[in-house]
Amino acid sequence: MATKKTALACGLVIYACVAACAAAERHDYAKNRFSPEILTPPDYKTFRPPPAGQTFTCPVFGTEIHVLTDHHSVVGWNGERSNFSIDDKHFVVGVKPGPDKKSLVHLYDGRSGAFIKTIPITHFDSVRWGYHPKILFHFKDRQVRGYNVETDEDTLIREFDEPVRLCGGDGNDFDDKGEWILLNYGKKTGLRMFAFNVRTGQTKPEWNSLAPKADVDYASVTPSGKYVAVLGRSKNASPKNPHSGTGIYDLDGRFIRQLAPYHSHCDFGYVNGNDECIIMKGWGPTYAAWCRPRGVGTRDMLAISFAGGKVTKLTDGGSNRIQTAAVGDSNRRYVYVAYEAGNHNPDRKWDKYLGEIVEIPLDGSLRVRRLLHHRARSSINRSHTFADQPELWINHAGNRLFFRSNMALEQGSTKHKYGHDLFMIKIPPR
Repeated sequence: MATKKTALACGLVIYACVAACAAAERHDYAKNRFSPEILTPPDYKTFRPPPAGQTFTCPVFGTEIHVLTDHHSVVGWNGERSNFSIDDKHFVVGVKPGPDKKSLVHLYDGRSGAFIKTIPITHFDSVRWGYHPKILFHFKDRQVRGYNVETDEDTLIREFDEPVRLCGGDGNDFDDKGEWILLNYGKKTGLRMFAFNVRTGQTKPEWNSLAPKADVDYASVTPSGKYVAVLGRSKNASPKNPHSGTGIYDLDGRFIRQLAPYHSHCDFGYVNGNDECIIMKGWGPTYAAWCRPRGVGTRDMLAISFAGGKVTKLTDGGSNRIQTAAVGDSNRRYVYVAYEAGNHNPDRKWDKYLGEIVEIPLDGSLRVRRLLHHRARSSINRSHTFADQPELWINHAGNRLFFRSNMALEQGSTKHKYGHDLFMIKIPPR
């Protein structure tokens, strides 16, 4: 009996020591931020953020997170874009008060995160910041309009002979100067695209249809304003079909080269600070034969140079589905990535970077900085939905990052497909 009691006591001591070590490891923020290990978020099922206006600290990485809303109405989209004005003064996000309510646009202070006002634009998915720091460009029916967020004047920029819409999509849509954007006549992306300059009014020639060469999923003007990236759906993707997968064209629609035989969530930037590139994941196992000779795995992040198609590995492994953000000045140094968590349970199954927002250098150093667990997960019994995925937005200076998460909702508590709130972090320099 004494032996059993001694063994039990020893077991409890060992468990306490292991728990203490785990707690110490969890609070070693500096070590965790650059760790290559799997790090799970504690209290994943029970954690709830404080009310709007308060802050809390990510218990694994030590990042202070500012809670901007608690109305569970923030909506996003399945794409990467800049929601910051070009001077970083303002930030916008879509809000849908309820399933039967119209969407609106909310304006925030881009530095403090303070709510400013509601902007009466209901088509939030067609709103973009351009070259003018006060003008929010929006695209509806046949018109391109500009809404002045300070004076509330809504001005007609250009009216076309037939309805137009954005081709994006991933990649922020505008070039880094906020002038060139890619528009599309009709409902089928890729059939009748053309580049339009919102500052000068210049219109590039309409492209001839890419079908049947490519089944276009989305397309976007790249940061330099010299190229259009076209991403085709996987069913037509092949190294033997140069127009499939991911390719670049000039603004007049002339084909330049295929970058990859597949497409993924992507963003654009400058690898090593000056070589314009697309930033995306390896993809597999279907395209492992393309990735392997280029020194990347099917879950690595990579950059592909526009100039010569050179591939630079940016991460060593990671998780599956991603959302990315690389904007303006920040895209010469880093890309910020939110790895989705879906319905994964950290008590049963987890992976490196799963459910995290990370900062990835564009120099190939692989020195990823892990910022926080965003805690967004499917609020209904599915592994992945566009509405439940996290989204993140980096500013041009690279020192403010806003993200949306449904961490305030109990998992499975609602079938309302939004349920997200808005959060902000201040990114310290390395």
